[in-house]
Amino acid sequence: MLGNDLVPQRCTAQIRIFRVCAVLVFAPACTGAPAEETGTAIEATLPSLTAATVGCDVAAAEWRFTATTDAWTGNGQVLLSTDGAYVEKHTLYSQSAAADGSADSLALTLDIESDWRDVVIGSSTAFNCNEADLTGILRVWSRDGTEQADCRAFGVSPERWDTWDAGARCATLLDAPAD
Repeated sequence: MLGNDLVPQRCTAQIRIFRVCAVLVFAPACTGAPAEETGTAIEATLPSLTAATVGCDVAAAEWRFTATTDAWTGNGQVLLSTDGAYVEKHTLYSQSAAADGSADSLALTLDIESDWRDVVIGSSTAFNCNEADLTGILRVWSRDGTEQADCRAFGVSPERWDTWDAGARCATLLDAPAD
């Protein structure tokens, strides 16, 4: 009995050793010199939104947000509220970016929850498609993620953000939401 109990432990130990060896052998092949070392440094420019959409699909019960910029971003954020007291802040992640740093595409889809207590930030929202007084801001961050680079405000009276959250001010209005 004792011998059979040791077999799985030996296999586990051998697998761990193999994994360590594989990492040591293959890791150098997976790393490349940073762009700065190869002479192709990419200048960090402040991204500007070239396109942004906000849409809500009643049948699918989901909100969709997209953004395209003219440079790499440090991701983005979507803020949603009707009253400034309950505010949802969802990260808008980069989905694809140009290798040369000249563009970034971000997207977010949020399922609509009927109970605000079931909301999971980044994947669902309490706001339905016909929410009265809903207002929001879609914004993108600088490449290093330290400052708001550009934004679009949408919904009912987006200037309310000025009193709700001074850091979320956005004077540029988004065109009418897509359905």
